[in-house]
Amino acid sequence: MLKLFFPVFCVCALLVGCAAIETQTRPTLPEPVSSLPYRIGESGVFEVDVLLDESGPYTMLIDTGATISSLYDDTIRLLGLPEVTGENIIVHGLSQSSLQPVVRPSQLQLGDIIRTNLRMAVLPEPREAFGPAGVLGMDFLKDYVALFDHETSTLSFYQPEAIKDYPFEGWQRITLSKNPYSERDFNLFFLTIRIGNNTVPAVFDLGASFSLMNWAAANSPEVRLLRRQLRNQWEVNGAVGSFTPSVRVTFDFLRSNRYVWENWTVFVTDLEPLEVMGGNGQPLMVAGADLFRDTSFAMDFTRGLIFIRPSPRHKATP
Repeated sequence: MLKLFFPVFCVCALLVGCAAIETQTRPTLPEPVSSLPYRIGESGVFEVDVLLDESGPYTMLIDTGATISSLYDDTIRLLGLPEVTGENIIVHGLSQSSLQPVVRPSQLQLGDIIRTNLRMAVLPEPREAFGPAGVLGMDFLKDYVALFDHETSTLSFYQPEAIKDYPFEGWQRITLSKNPYSERDFNLFFLTIRIGNNTVPAVFDLGASFSLMNWAAANSPEVRLLRRQLRNQWEVNGAVGSFTPSVRVTFDFLRSNRYVWENWTVFVTDLEPLEVMGGNGQPLMVAGADLFRDTSFAMDFTRGLIFIRPSPRHKATP
């Protein structure tokens, strides 16, 4: 059974995820490349502090739905970075792709990790007051196993080759895969989410503060009826333009592998990103930070795995 809620709106921000290390006898984790505090920002996404060109700290969002790391335009002006003449990069988002200028900071430091020879996209949108300086995307994150410790609010990075056995006793595995709709994967990863009798590909996007799905993914008699009711109301009110309804729907459960999120609310909207990733009109979900922020988890893009610690709000099936 599902519950339907109003009002109508759609959110695409970032929420924060966390991960905790349980005391283990063996195997044990190796020494991390770097460990540093993380926090949940006002938008509900994971944030860390970095140094850029040895100045800062600057707040960066952890965004597994971003193909490339980026800086906002006002951060670039603050750093005095010139845009690289004649060089642009395509930034792929869920709703569109755009050609953006490029800047090349000489150095980015995240804890003990120092990256040089950087190539970062310029985000022209003005950020909110006290908002993040930029985004750490998959061009950075894919190189590490990242462990979010919810109990200590610590983010630790490990070299993938150093992780042979996973000391996450009692945690559940969630499998990550590439884009099921196109060979153009844009270095994004997908979970498989089961909703009732439907199985839906879900983009793993810690840059989204809430999970959302398109109407094709929320395929149930109750949701189809709701959409018809919204359409009738829209027509009765004499609305013009495109009919783009968005609602909040609470499902009894979402399930990925053997991990279950019970009584979970998801935004249902037209979600047009499939025009970017292929499979237009097919079911799609965005697995946002809300699925991960209240527990510990580790993400290993080399092996295509997420390890997640059971939370009181979640339930892992036997």
